Amino acid sequence: MECLRLSGLLLIHTTHLKGTPKQHLHDKVATDLRETLEQVKTAIESSQTVAWMEIWVSFLGAHVSTNRGAFHLNCISRASELLGLEDWIEVRTWLNRFPYIDEEFDTPFQRIWTPAWSLRGMPRDES
Repeated sequence: MECLRLSGLLLIHTTHLKGTPKQHLHDKVATDLRETLEQVKTAIESSQTVAWMEIWVSFLGAHVSTNRGAFHLNCISRASELLGLEDWIEVRTWLNRFPYIDEEFDTPFQRIWTPAWSLRGMPRDES
């Protein structure tokens, strides 16, 4: 699936290209990822299937984006609701199903989780 390929690229860029100017790569791949996620969400009928993958790629997208933006936070919020994830420990356990490097992602992903959690139950602006 294209979303997983793009999230894999983001993973490689964030973990193995340290010290290399790469924000332009992050912005390009994050934009491609967003466009692909939007297509996937309209193409797949099972919202739980989308949530399974969406939470992982949205954390990566938010992590590398220059601004967190409402799009990724809303995706994380919605996916965590659909998957029944209630706190950071449950989210972290879920994220460990994917390529997840504790030392690299724990602190920044937890910082992303806090505002995403606060969006639960609120109307979502996906822009």
